[in-house]
Amino acid sequence: MAHVEFVAKPLPHYELPAEVPVLPGEIYRTRYQNLDSVRKRAGYDCFLIYGDREHAGNLAWLTGFAPRFEGVLDSGAIRGTSPHRGEHR
Repeated sequence: MAHVEFVAKPLPHYELPAEVPVLPGEIYRTRYQNLDSVRKRAGYDCFLIYGDREHAGNLAWLTGFAPRFEGVLDSGAIRGTSPHRGEHR
């Protein structure tokens, strides 16, 4: 039978960033436009992206917003209208 021994190891030292990185708005506009192009090519009228505290990745990637408590539903262009974002309750 193998022998297992636990050894105490100190945590590595690391520096916290002095400021929060912020992506330029153009990145989010480009992501939205690319997604909307795919929507149009696929023949869909709209797209919906849901995000909540546990499932925020897709919404954060597209909008830069990560919900902390309530869920959020992001609706993509419906027949050429501009996007509307609102909190889902």
